[in-house]
Amino acid sequence: PEAGFTQTGPASFISTATAVDERTVQLAFTEPTPEGLVLDWMSGFPLVPAASNTPATLETEPSGSGPFLLDTFERDRRLVLTKNPDHWNSEQPRLDEIEVRFFRDDEALVAALEAGDVDSAAYIPPRHAERLESRFTLVQGGGRMDIFFMNGSIPPFDNKALRQAVARAIDRERIIEQVRFGLSEPIYAPFMPSSPAFDPAY
Repeated sequence: PEAGFTQTGPASFISTATAVDERTVQLAFTEPTPEGLVLDWMSGFPLVPAASNTPATLETEPSGSGPFLLDTFERDRRLVLTKNPDHWNSEQPRLDEIEVRFFRDDEALVAALEAGDVDSAAYIPPRHAERLESRFTLVQGGGRMDIFFMNGSIPPFDNKALRQAVARAIDRERIIEQVRFGLSEPIYAPFMPSSPAFDPAY
């Protein structure tokens, strides 16, 4: 909490986490908690050994329990992942290797896609959608959210009324129209429509 780490807010409904045995963790909640919120938390945060669970460590060292292992990481250039032979689901992953390239420039990303230098691209700038849709399959889904974070442990954002005021002052519709070229929808809670914790009533 002192560092305002990514887990702090989403895990605030957990009061304690206790290792029951080598493969079991028991969570105690601060109050009655909807199942959807717990599922969203579980799907959004992988298992990470406690000794590695610091911002400084995770920035430079791989840690987790996923279907791929880190093979190569070149900051701002590329990331190579290889199949994890010890993954719990023996049928996955279906790929032996994945190379992810990082682009600092949107134009370079689109140029690489059009030239065939990359097989697919994530988060294509919306302004390119009309030009690309005749040659590529464009998928618009619940894959990305633009989030304005307010660290509730640091003034002035420790004031709930201020956080609410800032959240309500953001003109989401205008951002969608002028920045996202109309290719988005406004969300008023920190859960995407695909999340089990999403509630359209909010």
